[in-house]
Amino acid sequence: MIDGKRFIARSTDREAWLAARADGVTATMVAEAATPAGFDKVIRSVNEPVEPNRFMTWGIEREPVIAMEVKARYPDVLPNDWLIRHEKHKWAMATPDGLSIDHKTIAEIKTTGQFFATIPASYLRQVQWQLYVTGAEKCVFAFEERLETPEGLFVPGMDVTMRIIERDEKLIAELVGVAERLMDHFTYESQVD
Repeated sequence: MIDGKRFIARSTDREAWLAARADGVTATMVAEAATPAGFDKVIRSVNEPVEPNRFMTWGIEREPVIAMEVKARYPDVLPNDWLIRHEKHKWAMATPDGLSIDHKTIAEIKTTGQFFATIPASYLRQVQWQLYVTGAEKCVFAFEERLETPEGLFVPGMDVTMRIIERDEKLIAELVGVAERLMDHFTYESQVD
């Protein structure tokens, strides 16, 4: 079980959530920074606010609906909006979209413009970071296709697809190395300023 002190801010309190995330490495950051170009992009954009676009807004609107479908199939996996810190590395953080009652399973929810025959590598990295931070053993990865009407509106395109992603210690170790490099860079930059 995750110690209650590791739940640090709720995404529903956006200001507190963003402020807490600013002190560390999140799943989104480490997933992108795992490639050389992505690492440079994360370094350049770390203090830039992310402006919601129509795709993000759609995902935010659909997430609660998809979360209920996850719960229907996996009754012990409840929606989660808490930013969680790793027990040892306080700078390692994640906000999985779902968390089981026993904290052994997380959920990650996506809306997508195309069906995933295989889960994209960036999402696999994001999930593995969340598994590392929470200590969970597996993830219910749920995704729903997004279609666009001729009027430019989004509509759900299919039933929600769910796949189980198991913990991958080798990939987690690689991601921890990426995160440590990010933290070294951030520490160096703060010393130079």
